[in-house]
Amino acid sequence: MAAASRPLAARLTRLDLMEGSSVPAPASDRKNAGHGSGTWATVTKDVPMRSETSRCYDIVIKPMASAASSLHSTLKLLSDPLRLRLCALLARGELAVQELVAITGLQQSRISNHLSLLKRSGLVRDRREGTWSFHSLVEPSDDGPLSSTLYAAAVQPSVESPEGVRDQLALQAVLDQRRQKSRDMHDRLAERWSAVGQEFALGTLRAEVLAHAWPHGPTVADLGCGTGFLASWLAQRGAHVIAVDHSERMLGQAKRSSHSAPIVFRQGELDALPLANGEVDAAFSNLVWHHLPDYEAAANEVRRVLRPGGAVVISDLLPHEAEWMREQMGDLRLGLRPDQVVGALARAGFSELHSEPIMDRYRVASPTGGTAEFPMFVVRGRKPATDR
Repeated sequence: MAAASRPLAARLTRLDLMEGSSVPAPASDRKNAGHGSGTWATVTKDVPMRSETSRCYDIVIKPMASAASSLHSTLKLLSDPLRLRLCALLARGELAVQELVAITGLQQSRISNHLSLLKRSGLVRDRREGTWSFHSLVEPSDDGPLSSTLYAAAVQPSVESPEGVRDQLALQAVLDQRRQKSRDMHDRLAERWSAVGQEFALGTLRAEVLAHAWPHGPTVADLGCGTGFLASWLAQRGAHVIAVDHSERMLGQAKRSSHSAPIVFRQGELDALPLANGEVDAAFSNLVWHHLPDYEAAANEVRRVLRPGGAVVISDLLPHEAEWMREQMGDLRLGLRPDQVVGALARAGFSELHSEPIMDRYRVASPTGGTAEFPMFVVRGRKPATDR
């Protein structure tokens, strides 16, 4: 029988065969080759069979064996209750080790050891920012270590378990602490924010972000308006502006600097916006998202308050290493990757997503003297017109 017509099982009986290897020849071939019954021979006529066998192994068996081994390792890791608990928490978003310690009440060394195992397996990724390190669960993917089926079977039940519910409440307390810290810092900085927090190298930022929202209707929101740097500028150009900030003192400064411009001021958090469903045609957030404790909630909220077809434009700092910005400016994160913003908006249901660098640069007085400049990016997207 020709090699190509043999059953697959017969062709895979010796998976280690390679071209040019020596194999026991069939009896008829040994006889024809002039060898005795116990002699080994190189059977050149079966080279095509060996080559096909090797290809079958590489294409079919090897990936299956690798996938099975990976699944076994993942299941073994997730069989540990603490590692499963950490995965359930990290599914909610990025958390620092210190925050995981506060939520679980466990020792930092114990949590760090388990995180190290989860990172080596590819289930958890980490991102360093200065002296901080943030961890998050990888996105479920059918071609990754955590499939959607495995997430639903293992991680999701842990999230919904009694312990998982308690952990989510503790997590909410940690996120509330983040918000309160940010509010307190911005309240302290409010009176001098115009001098320390809204200087730009070229002065083109506002025109750049507005261009990304075009076209849009007349009613816009400035989410995280600070002292009104963007809101007043938009109002001067004919927009009906709703300015939102979580700091009462920042809003007070914004009102005083608005010079009676037609701006409505509202106090609130970006993950719980004081806006009605579909109230605005466009939403802007400038230098705000690196302060947010929860990207997913903020993305879902901005989608809720936009009218169908409305635009969202988010401008922020690219990743940097200026650790002093945490204390001086109250920053939670040292900049963001554009794909973090794009990913959160995509999961919230936005379309037409695009990111690019901004020409302008954020300028801040350095604590060591002089001025530091930080590159920025912008992300834009639209709420689908069919989304009601």
